[in-house]
Amino acid sequence: MSFRVRGFFLFAAILAVFVGANAADLKEARVTQIVRDVKLLPDAAPARPAVVNDPVRDGTAVRTGMESRTELMFSDASLARLGANTIFSFTAGTRNLELTDGAMLLRVPKNAGGAKINTAAVTAAITGTTVMLEFHKNSYVKFIVLEGTGRIFLPAHLGESVLVHAGQMLIAKPDAKNLPNPVDVDIRQIRKTSRLIKGFGKMGSENLIAQTEAAQDEERAEGELYETNLAIYGGGTSFILNDQEHIEETNIAAEQNPPPPPPPPPTPPPVVPPVVPSEFGPPETITSPNPYPLGANNELTTAGPPKVVANATTNYGKIYRNTPLDGIRSLWFFRTTRPFDTASGFDTPDRSVFDLNNVAVFKFQNLQLISNPTISVPNGISKLGLVGVNGISSASSAGILTFGGLNSVMLATQNGSIILGGGISFQNIPNLFFYARGDGVALNLASPISGTSNLLLNSEGTVQVNGNVMVDSFNAFSNGDFQQGEGIVNAREISINSLGANIVFDWSKFPDLKTGGGTIDLRAANTLTLIPDLSSERTTRGSFTAVASIIQFLGNHRFQFDTNNSSPVFQAGLDIQAANVEFV
Repeated sequence: MSFRVRGFFLFAAILAVFVGANAADLKEARVTQIVRDVKLLPDAAPARPAVVNDPVRDGTAVRTGMESRTELMFSDASLARLGANTIFSFTAGTRNLELTDGAMLLRVPKNAGGAKINTAAVTAAITGTTVMLEFHKNSYVKFIVLEGTGRIFLPAHLGESVLVHAGQMLIAKPDAKNLPNPVDVDIRQIRKTSRLIKGFGKMGSENLIAQTEAAQDEERAEGELYETNLAIYGGGTSFILNDQEHIEETNIAAEQNPPPPPPPPPTPPPVVPPVVPSEFGPPETITSPNPYPLGANNELTTAGPPKVVANATTNYGKIYRNTPLDGIRSLWFFRTTRPFDTASGFDTPDRSVFDLNNVAVFKFQNLQLISNPTISVPNGISKLGLVGVNGISSASSAGILTFGGLNSVMLATQNGSIILGGGISFQNIPNLFFYARGDGVALNLASPISGTSNLLLNSEGTVQVNGNVMVDSFNAFSNGDFQQGEGIVNAREISINSLGANIVFDWSKFPDLKTGGGTIDLRAANTLTLIPDLSSERTTRGSFTAVASIIQFLGNHRFQFDTNNSSPVFQAGLDIQAANVEFV
């Protein structure tokens, strides 16, 4: 019994991934990921930098710069990824895609119909397939099928076409009059090394590509396929023989064919500089270590792209500019929008209380605050956002956090609680914002805070203050209860709002309520409970407002309001229980 032994190329080229068109027709795609320099080139308009969620329509080309990549998504789930120095466009109302120059990966789902990729030299036709295509008009054409099949045509030579199967590669010159036969290529190696697979999310065809890898593994085991030690490093078509181990076997397999010319001497792989991501686009989650300990061992830079360094490890963040450039704030920060994001004002494009534009953002799976990191602000961005996807906590050891050099610091969760103990404290941060997000979360703050102008405590669940606070403005906004804690709050301006629950307000925890001037505003959806200070002093606040469904004054001690400067306002939807209130 005889069988054919096939050589098998290790392909380590850096190719971009090419995305297919819509099933019915192509109307538009959207930019879903950006690495470094990506521009949109509309007809009759100057080029402009692309941002995530930008629409790409007929008449608009996409161009990537050096060491740059991008991903486009069509409405039928077809996906296109473009490599460095690539120019791409499509024709609306058709399934025709144009690769002017560069490299692409295209994935068209099985039920989405076919697509046609046109270049100046060849045309590739695919149906429900994942392919890679690289074209340079003065150099070469390279076509790889990761799963499914594709056919390559020479439009200038009628009838000249080649069918390329999964696990095969075809290389030709742009001016070729005939197409060569495809060769086998190591799909597993491509998947591990291609920059248009690494660093991106799921394509949707991973299981089908895995079947191609499994089929190649089976052919290896049966001796029909073996490693040739021929490799392509980087872009191009030059093959390099890594060692001499299989030369004799290759010559036997070639049977009557003459031996190939001696290969060039091995050359070391090119030195590839580290890829520095773009400073814009939604932040990626830093998953290790988990939780991420932020403290004195960290150096944090807000320059573009923002980076946080611990020992020899560098992780990158992103910069949120504003709503017109980067889209809805909650979608950018958290990938989803919740009603609380609107109600709390988080998604308001221009906030007056806490400015959330032009902020450097780092996102962690979980964040643990240890001590004060070193802060570098070389580009004028003095606002920092730290997001813990599942939660933010603190270490038990004492540490003072000042975030020196920053004007504003935001600590937010995507879907988790913020629980900070007394082991850390916050000092001299002009604007400090806590934002606990998700179902059933809590914002529990036992860390002392001083030297802050504006303190915002936002929670989709409950809020409780157990650490002493000394600020100019104290603002709490929650969907759940504002619970009475152990902390003493000194603030000239006080605003507490429970959007869907209750407020317990203990006079003794706000000792400077007796001083003149300033305002206090309490608003509860259900019950507002006021607990008197057992001293007999009165409050002389310039403004005192209490709004709730039920307002109740607890205890037998008298409440005294000085009305010389202004009149207190009490507004209840159902009942006011105020037997011991005296207006002076």
